[in-house]
Amino acid sequence: MKRFLIASHGQLATGFNSALEVITGEHDNVHIFNCYIDDFNIQEEAKQFLDNYHEDEIVVITDLIGGSVNQVFLKLMGKYKFHLVSGANLSLLLELIVNPTAADSKCSIRETIEQAKSQIVYLNDIEEEINDIES
Repeated sequence: MKRFLIASHGQLATGFNSALEVITGEHDNVHIFNCYIDDFNIQEEAKQFLDNYHEDEIVVITDLIGGSVNQVFLKLMGKYKFHLVSGANLSLLLELIVNPTAADSKCSIRETIEQAKSQIVYLNDIEEEINDIES
């Protein structure tokens, strides 16, 4: 089974999961880590998660590439087999989780990341282009 772990600083992972559920419904294979809240020990929880699901294909999505949440998983990459993607956004999560082939391989994950990047747009530029065409 393919499993997805959304890990973030604070409650961001819960927010992403909430938005996913509003759009696509619940997913049994999506897990969340809200880090640095209460007594949540990310190092221990990460190891436990990876141990528990070591037979599954795991994709971990974190919020910031240089952030401490991401660094915990970076350190575990040599000990566990999983995909690690940083820079979570809703477009990326939707594509990875809903599209059955988006997380099938390193190549498909890279393609999904590129598609998600294209969703980050400064719309003022587009509005100006539209106004130029309409003029």
